[in-house]
Amino acid sequence: MSMTTRNLGSRPRIGCPGCPSGSLLAVAVLTLALVCAGETVGATQSAAAAFTAFNRANTLVQLMEGRAGVIGADRALDLVFTAYWSSPLDRKQGAATIRAHAVVTNGFLAIELTYTYDHGPVYEDPHVTRLAFGGPADAGGEDATVWRTDKESIVFSRQRNEDLRDLMRYKVRPDNSIAAQHASSALERGRIGNRELIHLFDNFLLAMGRMPDSYVTRFTEVAAPSADGLEAVEAVGTAGGSGVGEWSLRVDPKLGYLVRAASFTYAGEQRPLIRAINSGYVACEGLVLAASGGWGLLGARPVFQLLDLRNLPRSDQRVASFVSRIVGRVSRGGHFTLDERGPTLKFVHPK
Repeated sequence: MSMTTRNLGSRPRIGCPGCPSGSLLAVAVLTLALVCAGETVGATQSAAAAFTAFNRANTLVQLMEGRAGVIGADRALDLVFTAYWSSPLDRKQGAATIRAHAVVTNGFLAIELTYTYDHGPVYEDPHVTRLAFGGPADAGGEDATVWRTDKESIVFSRQRNEDLRDLMRYKVRPDNSIAAQHASSALERGRIGNRELIHLFDNFLLAMGRMPDSYVTRFTEVAAPSADGLEAVEAVGTAGGSGVGEWSLRVDPKLGYLVRAASFTYAGEQRPLIRAINSGYVACEGLVLAASGGWGLLGARPVFQLLDLRNLPRSDQRVASFVSRIVGRVSRGGHFTLDERGPTLKFVHPK
């Protein structure tokens, strides 16, 4: 289907000393109490209704979680986007541009990520690096080891949670020349339902105005639309972890409650942990996403751009071929495996 892009108990007694029962004052106070109670109930109902509409429009997440909703269990959402990402802990190595192709069907997500880098690996004194992370103060001077990911294939469902990474290990001399390089692959198996392996996709959802279900649990306040048509919303939720806090959102009810700006603050804190903002929109039947967006967290500021969005039949050959290829790659496994599904981390040695 075509894609549309735009930029852009008891009741207390009421009375007063010396006033006869049923006095005008008592009636006035009772009337005021009922009006205030009505406003509170109305506001609560309004917030609840807005939250229901917000969730109903979050069709991408519904489909991914196995709740087909308005999209339908026989459909698939096909997305292509880029993410420009630099690590605040490793700035010398530069930023990576990640091209992502994702297919979401009923209760299933398959993703392929391809990485390109701003420049080649850069030497960092292993002595200094180890000290920064609490390691031993060994003598410096040896070649530095730099790991880079070339490609990732991810399968996430109610039965599987696996990530296969194609890796390159570089030995870098102090003059930044490459002394050696070695290719390998690693398969990581996560616990079913744990979203750590799909963090990039969740980050994409946050930036593009559609949050995972666990992020927002209820709306507490919804203001009338401002001059720009956006509604200010206060909500309770998390930032993907266990800590609870408050979300301040600006949503567009005309675009299916698309979140245009968001900030999250942990309970008891004053400064937001996360801020996100986006612009434009891309639409296919049953779904609207922002065209581009980004967010900031602890120095990381990834920027996303949506390149393509399609609503296709689940039986479409393009969908079937992509899913088959990703599942096949993951199923073949890697040179070594990290298995996090048990009580302890299991490492399977290289093939």
